[in-house]
Parts: sequence; structure tokens; C-alpha cells
Amino acid sequence: MSTIGQNILKSLIVKHPYVAERFYHLLALYRARVAMQRNTSFGQSREDIWFLDTLRDMNVPWATSGFYVDLGANHPVVFSATYLLYKAGWSGITVDPIPSLCALHRRLRPRDVCLNLGVGAAREQRRFWETAPDFFSSFSEEDTKRAEEKGLCAVLRETGVSVVTPSDILAKVPTGQTVNYLTIDTEGLDGEILSNWPWNRCMPDVISCEASAMITDGSEANRVLKNYGYTAFKRFEICVFWVSPTIVLGLR
Repeated sequence: MSTIGQNILKSLIVKHPYVAERFYHLLALYRARVAMQRNTSFGQSREDIWFLDTLRDMNVPWATSGFYVDLGANHPVVFSATYLLYKAGWSGITVDPIPSLCALHRRLRPRDVCLNLGVGAAREQRRFWETAPDFFSSFSEEDTKRAEEKGLCAVLRETGVSVVTPSDILAKVPTGQTVNYLTIDTEGLDGEILSNWPWNRCMPDVISCEASAMITDGSEANRVLKNYGYTAFKRFEICVFWVSPTIVLGLR
């Protein structure tokens, strides 16, 4: 989109947020239809194609039939951490608090189970701020308002979202199914989710977290993963991949 187009769009967002919301819903579907025709990366930093190629190079048996849990899944195709895997034959559980995105998931990824929820330490209702565009939506009013003040988005609504625990999400995993890949993109809740993950019940083979959650070695997400024997294997601008102790030697 040209600079002029971007400025017009920003003006539309600020002055007419609900018109912008309809526009973004249509744009999301259009971008999905276009992107679905490609056989290339759908991630923001080509991290998905690196991950799939690495598994194939290693001859990992689940490279073309794995199971993922995608927390904070956002759009089902555009900038998706798991859509390339879906196209390769994977399936799994996607979770997002925005109803319109979940409807799009169910429409475009019928093999997956999509849950319109938040994930945290306890079952509760939390306030959620939904924006147009949806990238800036968050459980943090401060973060959302900061983005709005910069003219990056418009707050559409403040709603109550049902938050469940990681154990509740795993209850949806088919009996006997291994979680091969856990990806978390929850705008700052990575540490809270990992601290309350039922490790005695499920140790995913590979985990990716937001890079912002891994800024320091003392961060909660870092501490939890290292405590359970995970090793940071690959860093991208937006995320860090960790591998479990059962496959770390193979990946190295």
C-alpha cells in the first residue's frame, strides 16, 4: 500500500472506527484468499518455513502430520505461525479472543478446533480491548491506548473475555495425541501461560514464544523453559524457538 493510501487508511481508522472494522474484516478475508494460493512462508519472519524445512531435513516422522496448539492465533492465514503447517497436513487447536477471527479460522481451517477464548493462570473474565486493525488488540488497556494515541489503531470495543487455563485447552487435545508444537503469541502473557502449563501432562516437542518475552535470561518465560530442560535453538525478530530435552540433540 502506498504512503498516501496508508495515511487515508489511518484517517479512516481514527475518524470512523466501525467503518474501518468492516473494511478490515473484508480485507482479512481477501488477504486470506490471495495468500492461500501461495506455497511459501506465511509467518512474519519466514520462521514457519524454516521450522518445516528443519523438520523435513531431520526426517522427523511428524513433519507432515504434526499437531499444534496455537495460542493467540490471530488471523488464520496472514502472518500465521501455523498455516504453512496446516497446508502441509498438520492440524491442531487454535485459540484467539476475537470472535470475527475465530469465525474466519473455522471457515478456512476446518481440520482445526478453534476456541474463542483467552488463556491465563485461572478461569475468569478479563477485560479485552479490540482494535482496528486487530494486531493491537490486547488484555492490556495501557498497551492498546498507547497504540491508539500513536494513530496506529482505533479501539472498537472493550469487552469481557472468558479466560481458561492451559489445562482446559489441553482437554481438547484428542486422547493419545502428542503436542508437537506449541506457539504462544499473547501480547505479554507468555510467562503466565508457561508458569501454569501442566508439564507433567504435556511437554511439547517444540515451543515458540514472542521474542519480547525473552529479552532477558531472567524473564519468567526463559526461567520456566530452562527449568524444564528446554533449549533456545533459533531466534527470529518476532519469536524464539525452544526444543525439548527429548529432541535437542537431534536438532543440533
